[in-house]
Amino acid sequence: MGVLFEKLCRGPVVVIDDQVGEGGDLVNKLIAEITAAKLPVLVYKSLEEAKDQMGGLFYSNFIILDWRFLGGNDPASGVQLGAEVVESNDQELMNLINVFQKNCMAPIFIISAIAKNEILAKLEGAGIPTQDKACVFVENKGVLCDTPGKLISTIEEWISKSPHVYLTKFWFNEWITKNNSIFWDLYELNPNWPILFYRTFEQEEDPIIALKNTLFQLIYSELDVSAVDPARLTTGLESVDKIKENESLRILYQRLVYLKKDIEKDIQPGDIFKKGKDYYMNIRPDCDTTTRAGADIELYLLKGNKRAPSKVKEGYLKDLGVIDDKESEITMPLLDGKPFVVFSKRNLCIEKYSDWKTSKICRVASPFITRIRQNYSSYIGRFGLPSYPKQIIESLFTDPNGPDDYVI
Repeated sequence: MGVLFEKLCRGPVVVIDDQVGEGGDLVNKLIAEITAAKLPVLVYKSLEEAKDQMGGLFYSNFIILDWRFLGGNDPASGVQLGAEVVESNDQELMNLINVFQKNCMAPIFIISAIAKNEILAKLEGAGIPTQDKACVFVENKGVLCDTPGKLISTIEEWISKSPHVYLTKFWFNEWITKNNSIFWDLYELNPNWPILFYRTFEQEEDPIIALKNTLFQLIYSELDVSAVDPARLTTGLESVDKIKENESLRILYQRLVYLKKDIEKDIQPGDIFKKGKDYYMNIRPDCDTTTRAGADIELYLLKGNKRAPSKVKEGYLKDLGVIDDKESEITMPLLDGKPFVVFSKRNLCIEKYSDWKTSKICRVASPFITRIRQNYSSYIGRFGLPSYPKQIIESLFTDPNGPDDYVI
């Protein structure tokens, strides 16, 4: 067994094949090999049975899927089947693959006696990437099932070639392990810990959000990524297209900084609203925006507008890779697809949430909003000092009495 497979491939293996248990079918040999690797196997003899239990299959290790479910008919036997039956069967299989892939990062091995190219054409026509491009592999049933070690070596190669798959597998295993550990620790401390936490939080802020943040922090503090192999994360780096790399980085940055899912359920600092061409960012603390029954929360909004990159470039510190904002401004790159949106700390308005709720477009994620709030707090708490006249400052650089005679 490969090292990567042994370390990273955990969880049950799902086999969906109507020939399981039928005398002499090659899939039974494959199941025996999986069992010998000390992995649990879940067997389904129909697509309907698998679909009924789909909710429990999302933590699967990998799936073995027969391409044809036709009441036991063997496509290699020469039995002629109606085109409508074949098309319906193929469509159901592709629907199953799509649902599974939206919820689980695991390879799917499609096995069949049907020509491999025919199946690949069907999948690609349905927009399902195959082979090296994604997580769906098509193999001849005889080759995969009757070649010892073929299944495990294919998965090992799949993980080895893809930094994404490698890190996903590692992170998932680590997260699940630490998640279970933290919840057991909390239970042993006090079985009623959810009540204690809830009562503690509900006096000052939204208790459910505070509970989420607390649990995340507990688990996050326990995660150990020291065993991640950096060499596996840079596999294929030399072949990356620079233009596509920049495009991907922009999209990743937007997803990292600007959250769009589930932001309508509550009010948080960093909520960004758009009205007309103007943007507004809420910087009111979350403890002041806890939603209470019947209350219409007031937002503290900083107004922002898009700014030309040429103007922002004037404050770009290339050596540090940061934008040196003016004391009264906050610059947000790639907000709403714009290169730059600049918010003025001087332009603050107080508005009712009910009037702005439908205008919310995203939320600045932590820790970015934490830095913005600290920055703004420093601004409003600054001392107002009179500035020196420009001509006095300039005159200090020229000594009218000759050479400097100061000791430094």
